[in-house]
Amino acid sequence: MTEHEPLLTTAAEWDGHRAALKPAHQVVVVARRPLEGLLLDNVMKFGTGTLNVNACRVQGEDGLNRYPANFVGDIGPEFEKHFFAPRATSGEKDRYLPPGMINTHPTVKPVELLRWLVRLVSVPGGMVLDPFMGSGTTGVACMLEDRKFVGIDMSDEYVEIAQHRIEGWQRAGSEHLMNSAYA
Repeated sequence: MTEHEPLLTTAAEWDGHRAALKPAHQVVVVARRPLEGLLLDNVMKFGTGTLNVNACRVQGEDGLNRYPANFVGDIGPEFEKHFFAPRATSGEKDRYLPPGMINTHPTVKPVELLRWLVRLVSVPGGMVLDPFMGSGTTGVACMLEDRKFVGIDMSDEYVEIAQHRIEGWQRAGSEHLMNSAYA
């Protein structure tokens, strides 16, 4: 025990200190290629380029569907009525992973947030590219919103987690549809 005494003393002095804060601010960039002519020309040529505002309106306290803001997040109850503020549910992060596997990605996004973004920027049947896939929430959202998905990540661990999550949500969706058809 005496050889570890300095470590224990230092650990006690620094109790409560951490290397980072909880991720509290994440930027999502919505970008499109430069227009070739008019917006209408691009929509007709590429089948994309607009924002589907009507599919992403925010329900106000008065029952009206509000135009979505360019700020999305958790900003406090007094302002939530004006913004879309989804939160990841407690079981969402590890849902559909095999027993013993845990989602180690540090910034798992809520499925509802990614569904909202997918609806905002793409059309049903369209293709969504996520070049920083992480644990695959965008892929889950695309599957739930009837979009095609290509995900890229440099971590083999995260790719495996993403595959399990996307396939699990897909299986659950298929089972739900089958059960609904026979009900």
